[in-house]
Amino acid sequence: MGARVTVSELRNAQGLDPKTLDELAGMGVRLETGGHKESTFGEADTIVVSPGVPQDIAALSKAREKGIWVTGELELASRFIEAPIVAVTGTNGKSTVTSMIGHALTRGGMKAYVGGNIGTPLSALLAQETFCPRVAILLNITRDHLDRYRGFGEYVESKLRIFQNLGEGSCAIICDEDPIVSALDLGSDRRVFRYGLGAKKDRHAYVQKGSMVVRNGKSQYTKSPGSRPSLYLFWVGA
Repeated sequence: MGARVTVSELRNAQGLDPKTLDELAGMGVRLETGGHKESTFGEADTIVVSPGVPQDIAALSKAREKGIWVTGELELASRFIEAPIVAVTGTNGKSTVTSMIGHALTRGGMKAYVGGNIGTPLSALLAQETFCPRVAILLNITRDHLDRYRGFGEYVESKLRIFQNLGEGSCAIICDEDPIVSALDLGSDRRVFRYGLGAKKDRHAYVQKGSMVVRNGKSQYTKSPGSRPSLYLFWVGA
């Protein structure tokens, strides 16, 4: 896109893959190794933070104080994507559910791109600022990855960012089998669909007598064991 790119890496060059170093050099990317220099961050127009990097390191904090835009890959990439986005987050199961949704959409005749921590980067950090998926899915929240956060509350807040910019026509899907997720207040201005293992009041998808049931208002879809579905692991009608 015409930007001048610098990669700042904590490890020394000797600890990095030589092939990766050659690829970066071939693209004209400047590489800084052995630590993050505040001067490098302070001279940037935009900082895209890799997953796993704590958000409160000194170089990032000082860059924010200077008014530099600090973002994640998902936010940056979403500004160049016009296709509808289905975003999946949670502590566990993200890759499985993302692959399953991509397979369902492809089998249904749609052109679907599957990315993230599955191997093709598109989303690593959670939604920030203007990122607005068509469908945002929260699977579960457990006490994991807390070394990257100042506490469990901040970790929960990071998961909830996926919902913060949902616009008209978008919806949230949550697993209300998870005790933390089911207790979250997502507000009354969002369309929220809930799923779990068994039938329950206000639950839109569940398993009943071995069949999968998906309902929305007066409409209901049931897939029995062994039956051949036309599509449709996920249906979130208007």
